[in-house]
Amino acid sequence: MNIESMIPYDIKDPDIIHRLPISLEEISGIAYFSKNKLACIEDEHAIVYIYDLNKNKIISKYNFGKDGDYEDIAIVDKFIYVLQSNGTIIKIKNIDKKRKIKTTKINTQ
Repeated sequence: MNIESMIPYDIKDPDIIHRLPISLEEISGIAYFSKNKLACIEDEHAIVYIYDLNKNKIISKYNFGKDGDYEDIAIVDKFIYVLQSNGTIIKIKNIDKKRKIKTTKINTQ
């Protein structure tokens, strides 16, 4: 059995294609945020973008610090984690709340 027969989709023939806005041209990470919504991180700016798949647009932006070199984003429980190229992880809470977001840096070195 080859690996391609085990994959539940055909990457060469997608069901749908989403054209992201120019501000996400250098997107480096995507994570499931909530129903029909993705959290995205762009390579150079300290902004978490919330993209609505139904509306085909960015519906929220959350600035979490200084511009830098961001590589990936993950969501665990109610926290967002952003990985910097130097290995530092930024933990973000209070996204999508009326309260100010809070960040904590986690040094992995």
